[in-house]
Amino acid sequence: MHTDSAPDPRTPVRTMDFARMFANLPEPHAILDPALVIRHANEAFCRATLTQRERILGRHLFDAFPEDPADPDSVASVASVRRLLARAIASGQPDRVVQKYSIPGADGRHVLRYWATSVLPLVGPGGELECLVVRPEDVTDFVLRKGTVETDPVLSQMEHEVFRRSQQVQSANDQLRVEITRRCGVEHELSQAIHALSRANREIEQFSYAASHDLQSPLHTLVKCTQLLRRRLAPGDSCAATSELFDFVEQAGLRMQSLVTDLLELAEAGLGDVPRVPVPLAEIVAEARSVAGFDDDPRCPQLVLHEPLPHVRGNAVQLRHLMKSLLSNAIKFQPAGNRPRVIIDAMEAVGWCTVTVADNGIGIPANQHTAIFAGFRRLHAPSVYPGNGLGLALCRKIVEQQQGRIWVDSEPGRGSRFHFTLPLADEYAGPALLPSAA
Repeated sequence: MHTDSAPDPRTPVRTMDFARMFANLPEPHAILDPALVIRHANEAFCRATLTQRERILGRHLFDAFPEDPADPDSVASVASVRRLLARAIASGQPDRVVQKYSIPGADGRHVLRYWATSVLPLVGPGGELECLVVRPEDVTDFVLRKGTVETDPVLSQMEHEVFRRSQQVQSANDQLRVEITRRCGVEHELSQAIHALSRANREIEQFSYAASHDLQSPLHTLVKCTQLLRRRLAPGDSCAATSELFDFVEQAGLRMQSLVTDLLELAEAGLGDVPRVPVPLAEIVAEARSVAGFDDDPRCPQLVLHEPLPHVRGNAVQLRHLMKSLLSNAIKFQPAGNRPRVIIDAMEAVGWCTVTVADNGIGIPANQHTAIFAGFRRLHAPSVYPGNGLGLALCRKIVEQQQGRIWVDSEPGRGSRFHFTLPLADEYAGPALLPSAA
């Protein structure tokens, strides 16, 4: 008795020859790379466009099919196809247009054609554009209605009007897309402005609280010490006691001065837009290195640069302060007796670079990685590691002014790695997607 058996799933499936399938498609198809260079064209495409494959492969689309100098409508036709391709690339979605587009014949003279052209963008796994599949359908006979134009002039006029109206609709759609894109940009800028205003309001509230606490404390010390000093300046007071009071006054005054200076720098970093120009990052690091006290002497802090460092677009004064602050922190927050060692590296991406400043210091607990960039946040007592808790808040403001972001990777006892992003000078083109934190 004969029974049908299911195919063995272990039997290998024959790989399909997609190149041969594409070459023998009955409809005309061509494949363009993202630069609009023709990479493949099947036989039907070559027949429809009156050309040969070897004449167009490897050439730009508009070099292979240029404008017709004798046709005043040719410039508009080429512009229509350019807009079609640009829309498909920008949206990642299929698009279609009907337009007049003359093509060069075998004798070099252009031949009138009407096309219904479809474009299908193909993207890779990461979302990047890999190629465009173009299918031009010749609709010349339909538009011109050979044989019926003479017998039915009314129908011919109607068809001409329909074609003209379709071109107008296509132009209106293009303008609408431009307006939608513009409005989306305005809405995005408005959203960013609202977010920045909300954050500024929160920082003002934090400042008001901190000012009432941190600023009043040193002032109170100055007043009390001055009062005690006045009482002790009677005859018979010892010089040592007077000197001690003077020391208290001086230390409190210096602390107040340092705090006010940091507050002013923090406020200035957030005021308006700052001019951004190409800046060599290597020079910024070199200037900050000399100020921070790095040297090749074994007794001095050690700095290691992974060169070359790129040119970035930013404000040189602010970037110098940013690098000086990070290097100073790397020297300050060290275990007793440890020689500070700092490594600076920069990794470039598309239009951006990520700068890393790594040290061998005491490290930062994971639950404080975000909090340290807020103002007045101290992880240690001032007697152990002096400071006002504003340095990293200022660093965050500076990086954000350059349209970048800053974050830290660290563990207690294993050093810290501060990362921040900056736009590259030679590729900067306005706001862009920032690299994500690893």
